[in-house]
Amino acid sequence: MTTAQTTGGLPKPLRTALVLIVLQAVLNVLGGLLLLVSASDEADHGGDSAGTLALLGWVSVIVALLLAGSAAATPGRRAWVRTTVIAVEALSILGSVVSLFSGAYTAVIGIAIAAFIIRAYLSEDAKRWFA
Repeated sequence: MTTAQTTGGLPKPLRTALVLIVLQAVLNVLGGLLLLVSASDEADHGGDSAGTLALLGWVSVIVALLLAGSAAATPGRRAWVRTTVIAVEALSILGSVVSLFSGAYTAVIGIAIAAFIIRAYLSEDAKRWFA
């Protein structure tokens, strides 16, 4: 048993992952709001992509809410958190791989962060934490 379990605190891999999840949630909200503002501006100027921008903006905000809710529920050992985090991060990896093949080489950073979070939530410490 690790020190985290003997003292009753959140395991270190989960603490580190939580910091990254909160960062992702904040960036998703900011990105979503930027997309929504861009959609509004596009609609005001008769652009054709307003609907797509709005959809992407709302998806980003919803993902941020899922991440924030999961981060808030992790210390409470809610069983649904592991599944939600792993699913959202797997989709993040998928999106980053698509971006990578589109030439956005900085997507490697997103893949690395999501992979770290998935690894933390699949760890033995995490399994014991959420059991």
